[in-house]
Amino acid sequence: MFDLSENTIILLYKCRWNIEILFKQLNQNFELGYFYADSLEGIKTLVWIVLIAN
Repeated sequence: MFDLSENTIILLYKCRWNIEILFKQLNQNFELGYFYADSLEGIKTLVWIVLIAN
């Protein structure tokens, strides 16, 4: 991604850390170590349920 400006890269990096904080919070409050579904849609549904519950 050498065609992006330095400000865009800085913004992307800051957004990445916000996502990391969200996943850390979710991992501490809700265990996602085991998925109860085998399909992609089942896993997406489980993640959405955890996000909504949070």
